[in-house]
Amino acid sequence: MTTSHPDIKVSLLRASHVAAQLVQDGLRVEEIRIHGRAQPAVQICPNRYTSTLNGRRYAWGSDVQGPFERYAALMDGVQVQWEIRRNRLARLATLPYREALNDT
Repeated sequence: MTTSHPDIKVSLLRASHVAAQLVQDGLRVEEIRIHGRAQPAVQICPNRYTSTLNGRRYAWGSDVQGPFERYAALMDGVQVQWEIRRNRLARLATLPYREALNDT
């Protein structure tokens, strides 16, 4: 039987503490990542409270789901990450209605 590395235990405790604090602050935690000796990370869903984390944008671009921006903030040695999607579907949803108006 093997025991886990002490660094992993410490990372897990820190990440759990940060995740609990984020939930208490009104944020939804989606995922906690622990990879060996790397810095632990907590993935959250962005909402109106996300701006209080003072995160920095580290990636942006566009993929099949549309434009995105990825942010990260450091909290008690744990990287807190979130992604903001700029969804263009709202504009496209009105097209069938406009076409229907033109048919009459």
